Amino acid sequence: WVKNAPDGNQRVAIAEIVCPQLAQTNPAAAVTLAENCLGSGTNNVAQYLLDNMAQQWAAQDMQAANAWATSKQPGEQRDRLLQRIAVAESKADPFQAAQLIVNQISPGPTQNEAAMSVIYQWAQKDAAAAQTWAESFPAGDFRDRAIKEVKNVSAVAAGNSPVN
Repeated sequence: WVKNAPDGNQRVAIAEIVCPQLAQTNPAAAVTLAENCLGSGTNNVAQYLLDNMAQQWAAQDMQAANAWATSKQPGEQRDRLLQRIAVAESKADPFQAAQLIVNQISPGPTQNEAAMSVIYQWAQKDAAAAQTWAESFPAGDFRDRAIKEVKNVSAVAAGNSPVN
């Protein structure tokens, strides 16, 4: 149905409905369908769908989602996909998510935001380990932000107000 829809807004609208539904039971097929119908992340809708489905897929099958994302050409799209995979991984294994970020995402804003997402998840599970990772970042604004995030998560967990 999606494949046979005319190119343009109608196909995009159908894909926005069908692909996330399919991703709930078969994320690999949903990703393939989205790429075949919308392209591989060259427009905002395709980017949004692929990013979300990468995270859904990673929650179900981390290795397959990671293999798919790392098969993409290095660059912004691949980094965004890996960021979403790291977010999914951080819920189960923040250390592995941190390793993914450090080893597979290019330095820059996407890597930083992925790290902040992992810091948040990690601090909820093990604030000391999250703090240690945050303190390992190079001195500067980002390191300060990460350390503050750990403190904020810890404060909220303890029933206190976040640090300003």
